[in-house]
Amino acid sequence: MISARESMEAEVRARRKSRSKTIVFGIACETVSEANRASHEHWRARHRRAGSQRDQAYWLTVQALQARGPIPAGAHMAVRLTRFARGSVRAGRYGLDDDNLVSSMKHLRDGIARALRVDDRDPRVRWFYDQQRNAAPFVLVEVRILDRVPREQTRREWWR
Repeated sequence: MISARESMEAEVRARRKSRSKTIVFGIACETVSEANRASHEHWRARHRRAGSQRDQAYWLTVQALQARGPIPAGAHMAVRLTRFARGSVRAGRYGLDDDNLVSSMKHLRDGIARALRVDDRDPRVRWFYDQQRNAAPFVLVEVRILDRVPREQTRREWWR
């Protein structure tokens, strides 16, 4: 059986080959819906998970940015977070619906935004979310620095 680390590294290598202008790295963590867990989990456990995910995302983003070089000031970026999880990705089974998918990656988004030195609600940065089925849980992060500002506010235009 393939380990979580091997699975994540294989996916990162595949994405790096296909997109040369994109910073790609993986975060070995299991994301859960914060909305559904809030009433069933002790606050200390939630706080510990949030801090761990935020710090891990921050330091891995800083490490990836150091390998790439500085990002121009005021650059527009598109960031895609892909959740790899066990089981089916259909809503209602083991996959998360769109609002829970976004809430499950909130702490990762905060850490990545802090490393990029932007507010996570900054209009220069667009956030996209996806999920896929995999035996080992992890999150794949792709940060794309855009050459020009897209005219249309569509996903296709931002993530070309």
